Amino acid sequence: MRAATLLVLALCIAAGKLPAQGSVRPVVGTPRAFTPPAVRERILPNGMRIAMVPYGTTPTARVELVIRTGRAYEEEAGLAQLVGDYLLEGTATRDAPTIARELAALGTVGGGLFVVVGTHETMVAGEVLAASAPALIRLIAEIATRPAFDAAMLERLKTNYRRRIQSQSTSASAIASARVNAILFPGDPADRSATDAQLERVSIAHLRAFHAEHIVARRSRLYVAGVFDAALVDAAAAQALAGMQSGTKAATLPRVAGRTLDGMRDRPVFHLIDRPGATQSRIQVSMPVVDQTHPDHLALNELVSLMGSVQTSRIVANVRERHGYSYNVSARLLRRPAATTWTVQADVNRDVTGAALREILGELDLLPSTPPTDDELRGFQRFMAGGMTSETSTARGILDYLRFLDLYETGLEYLTNLIPSIFAVTPTELLRVYTTYLRPEQRVIVVIGDAKSVDPQLRELGQVVP
Repeated sequence: MRAATLLVLALCIAAGKLPAQGSVRPVVGTPRAFTPPAVRERILPNGMRIAMVPYGTTPTARVELVIRTGRAYEEEAGLAQLVGDYLLEGTATRDAPTIARELAALGTVGGGLFVVVGTHETMVAGEVLAASAPALIRLIAEIATRPAFDAAMLERLKTNYRRRIQSQSTSASAIASARVNAILFPGDPADRSATDAQLERVSIAHLRAFHAEHIVARRSRLYVAGVFDAALVDAAAAQALAGMQSGTKAATLPRVAGRTLDGMRDRPVFHLIDRPGATQSRIQVSMPVVDQTHPDHLALNELVSLMGSVQTSRIVANVRERHGYSYNVSARLLRRPAATTWTVQADVNRDVTGAALREILGELDLLPSTPPTDDELRGFQRFMAGGMTSETSTARGILDYLRFLDLYETGLEYLTNLIPSIFAVTPTELLRVYTTYLRPEQRVIVVIGDAKSVDPQLRELGQVVP
């Protein structure tokens, strides 16, 4: 049987029916342009914006109430997070166990209801079976607008918050990012962290006042995406949110004073944070760049792909694949309004910290003399276009993009033009953007590790500062 099969295969190859080894690979076509789904919008008299996005065929609906508030808008650090924590602790008419039972009865998908407090947005979201979308809207509206603020829970929530802060304070990635942001964006309110003394001063009255000022209709938008009855969803949203207080202040994105560049340096400067005895070092190389709405941001994202997003990216191929210095080395854009950075991050063994940094910085420095060929760039552009298509294939994914457009006040044409814009970037454009934003004098390099072992390695490459 095996011999007969091999004979058939050999005859097929000889006859040209199957590609022989070494034959030309098929040409990959250019991805099609992405057509965003239609968004039905309305604004209630109190200023609440409602966006309904029929999308996909899976019989589920995702509901997100997004409020323009977060750590960047706090009068005192800790208020936004504690208010967010209280939203799942019960309302004026439902306690937390009752809410949990009702969510289970609605057929929630992916873990129930959750609240996320970010730097500039707070989101209450969940996903349910299609028929339950109106009921979920009503429940989210009550949770967001009528929290009980039970004083008996305050100390427990403060304790939990302190534990999260403590956990974050031991994370090498969080420490490195905090040092970078303090250098590049001094005074950015989004970087404030609540101290024990500040949390101790927070009272229920403070939380109620923050909620009354910030969790308001003029700062909010309700998104519903997926499969749902539009008429029932629209009616439920209007009924549940019409009574939400309008609010007196609209939220505007903050302006952050950026760092003044140091000018040309002969050797790099390393900000070394000592972790005595640490067997690994955390490396972060960051440069301040423009936000998503700037025309240069797309080329900066393509530089991320070219330099450090997959195994074939230049930094990853060198540091991880060729030398084996780091498993998780990558480049990325760490996006925040007015405080975005183009960053390379890696965890390495302490004994090769200097060697890994030499390769990372070397790859960045080589880019002007070794620009990508058209074919190399086209491959990464296809990867990016495919990723964008995949990311927008679900209701949750499309809402991630719509929230971004809303935050930066960008229209849907951004999505319509995204894939053609990706392919319009040329190697020449990448080099222009590189020389504008990623020059050596713009780099802030933070290393967290055992100073006794790491310091001598860094001094071979440049200047070390604490």
